[in-house]
Amino acid sequence: MKSFGIITAMEEEISDLKNMIDVEKIIESAKIKFYVGKIDFDKKIILVKSGIGKVNMAACAQHLIDKFNIDVLINIGVGGAINDKLTVGDLVIAKDLVQYDFDLSAFKHPIGFIPDIEKKFFDADKKILELAKKFYSEQEKNTDNKNNMYFGRIASGDRFVCDQKDKDFIKNNFSADCVEMEGATAAQVGFLNNIPFAVIRVISDSANSNAVANYNQSVDSVTKNYLKLIEYVIKNY
Repeated sequence: MKSFGIITAMEEEISDLKNMIDVEKIIESAKIKFYVGKIDFDKKIILVKSGIGKVNMAACAQHLIDKFNIDVLINIGVGGAINDKLTVGDLVIAKDLVQYDFDLSAFKHPIGFIPDIEKKFFDADKKILELAKKFYSEQEKNTDNKNNMYFGRIASGDRFVCDQKDKDFIKNNFSADCVEMEGATAAQVGFLNNIPFAVIRVISDSANSNAVANYNQSVDSVTKNYLKLIEYVIKNY
């Protein structure tokens, strides 16, 4: 039976997912609650909320891998639009990810480059990307589908980006499409453990001076936009 580890950072991001799976038990470990259940009879799900930020995500992802021996790691949540073509409610599927605040430029390394593993960008699982593309092509036939899906680069850092200068920095230095606070660390943990991973974000804000207002207005509603995609990917993986 394939086992999928699904991590979110916040309660707003996990609440609808709990209702999507048949939760069989809740295991508490390392002060974290892991919801163990299934989608269909042959897909095991371990759903968990890590808490906000890169350290919380890395610790939770590694614990998830070690304790539950998962086959696939998926990080889901909300993010800010760096690419101005994106609007609130749009889905962003990471082709790759980078930590925009990992900075060893004093030692002549590019910002985001991690010398211990000789990497700057972490490539997402190709099978999940293909399934997401197939899902979207089928959804396009439905005239009620109002939100776009974009495949691009996600940048992560321990800061809620709500300033145009920060947004421009991330755009100009990393060619990122979306910014958030956890995905690249989930990607790095997946890479180090040789676990296929994917990071999916729904746009909650504009990552500029309007970001806080955008986020407060949208966060409780936009998270529903990724439910059908997640269900499709897991059932067809």
